[in-house]
Amino acid sequence: MSRFVRCSIGTRMAAAAVACAFVVLSAVPGGAAPLAPAGPQQSLVPCDPVGTREVSPRVVEEGAKVHVKVHYDFNCVSKTRRINFILIVETTVRSSGVVRADLLRNLKEGLKSFVNVVDFENGSTGSLVLVGDQYTIRMPLRGGREGKTELLRQIEQISLEPIGGSAGFGQAINDAVGRLPTNVADEDYNVIIIFDRGAPETTGSNPEPPVTRDEGCQRARRAKVPVVVVGHEDSQGRMVTCASAGYYASSGDKAPDLPQIFRDVADAVLRGKQAKNSEYSDYLQSSYFEYVTRSGQPREPTSILGSEITWNSATSSKPPGGFTIEYDVVTMPGFAPEIQPLSIDARLSMLYSDNSLSEIYLDNPEVCIYRKGREQQDCGAFIRALTPTAPPPLETPTPTAPTAPPTDPPTPTPTDTPVPAATDTPTATDVPPPTDTPTAVPPPTATPRPGIFLPALLNGSGFQG
Repeated sequence: MSRFVRCSIGTRMAAAAVACAFVVLSAVPGGAAPLAPAGPQQSLVPCDPVGTREVSPRVVEEGAKVHVKVHYDFNCVSKTRRINFILIVETTVRSSGVVRADLLRNLKEGLKSFVNVVDFENGSTGSLVLVGDQYTIRMPLRGGREGKTELLRQIEQISLEPIGGSAGFGQAINDAVGRLPTNVADEDYNVIIIFDRGAPETTGSNPEPPVTRDEGCQRARRAKVPVVVVGHEDSQGRMVTCASAGYYASSGDKAPDLPQIFRDVADAVLRGKQAKNSEYSDYLQSSYFEYVTRSGQPREPTSILGSEITWNSATSSKPPGGFTIEYDVVTMPGFAPEIQPLSIDARLSMLYSDNSLSEIYLDNPEVCIYRKGREQQDCGAFIRALTPTAPPPLETPTPTAPTAPPTDPPTPTPTDTPVPAATDTPTATDVPPPTDTPTAVPPPTATPRPGIFLPALLNGSGFQG
């Protein structure tokens, strides 16, 4: 079995980089180890994953169940990169006969399977370099339909020779870095792809190569050129540290899996941000909650490790509308009353074709656990906080009858208020003043007109009284 080195993307994610680095460094031929992330996740999560997580009920008696429903979806835009790649193939072989013929056939099939999925019409270019004690450029970087045709022809002409060593590896890698274009756009990709057959680097005829494998790999690392290494089992994983993180694969003696390995290589370098796996993980607070076995719908978790429950799904199996997962957890007795989040965290992880990883965290609401018969006593305040408070009703103004606008009081006229003339004989209706000389009656003082005061308008305009 072989493939790229892979890491489980939900387990102990905080230490994923360290754990995967250990796996890669300890991976020797004869089996596939988990794939290491290729780098830090980007600020914008590729494929736009979105998810919701609902927990109900939020108030529960100790020993009772809580139901969890998770839904998530994502959308990846299908697009292949424009790449510049150099195939560096070691052509020495220790075996002979049937083993040698099978290995050669599978190697050619694998290399051609990679070339055939590259879009040479979009500006991609490819090159072939063969390595033994020296190295030979069988085809320089070329693009277009003619470049693809010639590259396939050169691959078909590869032969494996049971002589010599691999002293030319270091120089081949070093020079390949210098032959790759440097003015590539952000969306373009330079990459070196190596097949390591495992012949010794030094031989009697080449006691010390001018550039060692390690020196060539360091040159690629300094230039930030990704390196993919496919190692035959005879190489014993010697170039695993040369490979960029996540870009090492191991194959067996006759290497029947080489075609699939190189298809995986193509998927990684051409469709780097195409999601190939998704994983939902719930890290329950084990002191308060426990997963209810056989409650998972539509299926049980892929793995249960202590308080961590995980559902792993290949993106190819995504139904229309996304994935929905439902399950139950039970509250543990002996801790009520308690208000706790259901989980330490719950997250959705996405693994992409270039082996990079991204994560989004889902809602993790609190749950109030009460003692039997003491719901209000233990969780009353929590319940009130969950219950939305209705807004006070709006006051409806009471209609009033319209009031006639005020008018000035009538000004008295001589006919309205007659001033009695001075006579010697007063009448019963006209009582003369006690003095002989009449005093003029002053006009009445006008009543002030009522005003209109609009404090709301004044204050609204910035006026402060």
